[in-house]
Amino acid sequence: MVDGHQCASYHSRSAFSVKTFHCNRVGRSVMIRSRARTYLTLCEVQVFGAYTTRRSGRKLSFNKCFQTSTGWNGVCKRAMDGNKSQSYWKHSCSHTKSPSGFWQGSFTRPARIKEVVIYNRLDCCSNRLNNFDIIVDGQVCARHRSSTFFSVKRFKCDKVGQNVIIRTNLKKWLTLCEVEVFGEYIKQKKRADMLPLSHCSQSSVGWSGVCSRAIDGNTNQYYWGYSCTHTKLQKGWWMAKTQKLAHIKEIKIFNRLDCCSNRLTNFVVTVDGHACVSYNSRSVFRVKTFRCNRVGRIVKISSRKRTYLTLCEVQVFGSYTKRSTGNKLSFNKCFQTSTGWNGVCKRAMDGNKSQSYWKHSCSHTKSPSGFWQGSFTRPARIKEVVIYNRLDCCSNRLNNFDIIVDGQVCARHRSSTFFSVKRFKCDKVGQNVIIRTNLKKWLTLCEVEVFGEYIKQKKRADMLPLSHCSQSSVGWSGVCSRAIDGNTNQYYWGYSCTHTKLQKGWWMAKTQKLAHIKEIKIFNRLDCCSNRLTNFVVTVDGHACASYNSRSVFKVKTFRCNRVGRIVKIFSRKRTYLTLCEVQVFGTYTKRSTGNKLSFNKCFQTSTGWNGVCKRAMDGNKSQDYKKHSCSHTKSPSGFWQGSFTRPARIKEVVIYNRLDCCSNRLNNFDIIVDGQVCARHRSSTFFSVKRFKCDKVGQNVIIRTNLKKWLTLCEVEVFGEYIKQKKRADMLPLSHCSQSSVGWSGVCSRAIDGNTNQYYWGYSCTHTKLQKGWWMAKTQKLAHIKEIKIFNRLDCCSNRLTNFVV
Repeated sequence: MVDGHQCASYHSRSAFSVKTFHCNRVGRSVMIRSRARTYLTLCEVQVFGAYTTRRSGRKLSFNKCFQTSTGWNGVCKRAMDGNKSQSYWKHSCSHTKSPSGFWQGSFTRPARIKEVVIYNRLDCCSNRLNNFDIIVDGQVCARHRSSTFFSVKRFKCDKVGQNVIIRTNLKKWLTLCEVEVFGEYIKQKKRADMLPLSHCSQSSVGWSGVCSRAIDGNTNQYYWGYSCTHTKLQKGWWMAKTQKLAHIKEIKIFNRLDCCSNRLTNFVVTVDGHACVSYNSRSVFRVKTFRCNRVGRIVKISSRKRTYLTLCEVQVFGSYTKRSTGNKLSFNKCFQTSTGWNGVCKRAMDGNKSQSYWKHSCSHTKSPSGFWQGSFTRPARIKEVVIYNRLDCCSNRLNNFDIIVDGQVCARHRSSTFFSVKRFKCDKVGQNVIIRTNLKKWLTLCEVEVFGEYIKQKKRADMLPLSHCSQSSVGWSGVCSRAIDGNTNQYYWGYSCTHTKLQKGWWMAKTQKLAHIKEIKIFNRLDCCSNRLTNFVVTVDGHACASYNSRSVFKVKTFRCNRVGRIVKIFSRKRTYLTLCEVQVFGTYTKRSTGNKLSFNKCFQTSTGWNGVCKRAMDGNKSQDYKKHSCSHTKSPSGFWQGSFTRPARIKEVVIYNRLDCCSNRLNNFDIIVDGQVCARHRSSTFFSVKRFKCDKVGQNVIIRTNLKKWLTLCEVEVFGEYIKQKKRADMLPLSHCSQSSVGWSGVCSRAIDGNTNQYYWGYSCTHTKLQKGWWMAKTQKLAHIKEIKIFNRLDCCSNRLTNFVV
């Protein structure tokens, strides 16, 4: 039944596995009721159709409310809280304090309002709602005049707006127990060139009209929709910033409409202090777009007359722009040859441009001469380097230095006079910027800024991630993970290269899954010592994949490989420090011929003895000693063990681990069954340790059933194969809020809507009532046109229970 109306009926002596019933009902509640006294068992119920709406549209949600006054704790929110009780003392009705007045509810965006439903107070005073108007954004939507009171009344409407006002025309208190509005939101296309604004401020705040209201995305132009700013009485201003430097082409301003629109008749708009727009007129506007052609970040609106400045929304349109020298590039690591007076290298890249050392903003070496290095995570084309010198003393230390990018001189500075801030042009590609002094003086840098563009690096689609690395030893903090961190910086002080101690060292890592490895790419160290990588071998799962032995050094080299495995290992064949700046592996994941290992989600066995619960046979612990808590154990001789999946699979192989500390002969005679079909049989007079059984069956339940009058003990059961791809119909409607007439054998109602279509009861996916004329029901999320209902019956037994029922 759908909302109490019969949808389908089934009465037959023949049982079914899965059946789809045609239906043509509109509603939410789906009920299945047995017409026979039996146990009602449902393994899954699926509903197909489409959500539908009332002719008056869907219910619209208010986000804010306001009323002219509040008495007896009857706050405005009570009329929009979803509580439809019509007794005031159940805290569900709003109440004004002063006779006459209005109540207002607001939406975050405009809507076409088709119907307004008002719930009156019934415990007293119902005649207060005998004369009122419903107003949408200043337009009367409906009027009510009557000498008799109503309980609940629907008012037709066809207005567009964001604010619904209920205004009484009587000198009485206004009381509303609930206001519901139905309609459709207006689809507003957001222009692709709109630039978000943030970091706002204004000259003052009045009536709680904070600056952020003008950039909150809410274009409500009624003040009590809580979306408009408000200053005190003055020549006020409001300002906000774009996220980045931008070419601002247009500015759109939303004026206040419920009153006082004439406050916005004489003002100026500036961008970074330059006039962009000027407005001076006696005529008021609702929404106005002003042309602008300025580059900057700070948008400011200043009133040229003494008034309250109120802005309901400000939108800026244009496009982000770049300096000719590109974007500012961020260092992720730094290094300097020594550190003195707490002047760590990070101070020169922390964004603090103070040029006084005692404000903790400048780096400082300990030894005369030396260099400072900043590194990026990826290569960049560097166009400009800006250096901030120390000014509180010692500025002449920066009179002779070089700027070097990945070993190439970018700029040189030689001068007898000091500078405060200096820009150096550059056109080099690299990941490391070095400032190297040529004087026998301490090197001090208050800030180093680099501008340019990152090089776009195409990541090959066949690159396989590596993890779980290790290496023979660690020297100079060069841990193994540096070679698989995605940072291809080839300078050691970019903190991206591994380093062993002096030995015939090795490094290794694993792919996520078994893979066909076709290529291995190695990034060598460049700032020194490249000749350490001249004699080594690469293996995959212990098999040689590539070999290199040459006097010539390389920067980056790709080695061909044709191996299947997981473990990639690089061995040095000479006694040296093994240093790798990045290792990348390319290929494709591969599968065993028997498919992937499939994971059980549930298990069951006919009995349990000696704490040998069924989960032990599927916990991944392959110990074959019972005392190590890894084996299942039944209590009664004979019986079976069952493992279940959440969805059907094609099972290709079953692997069984036997108990070895004793009793191995218990597994000399058993069957493997998949959803009622025998997959494999084992008959033997000798025991096995681990045995693989070929299988070619489709199902969700794997049963190991002993044919002996002995306890069944399994230390691990592994199943390999492939899950069956099930296409989920696009018109399937989710069900929730289920209930049923009773619960037996833990078969709760939610099992029929959990997405698990396992039709074996011990797969824990089927409902179960007690012995009665039972029922089961659930709801769709919204009102729906239900076209089909699909029912999955129980298969391991008792399918005839579903032979006489109504839907």
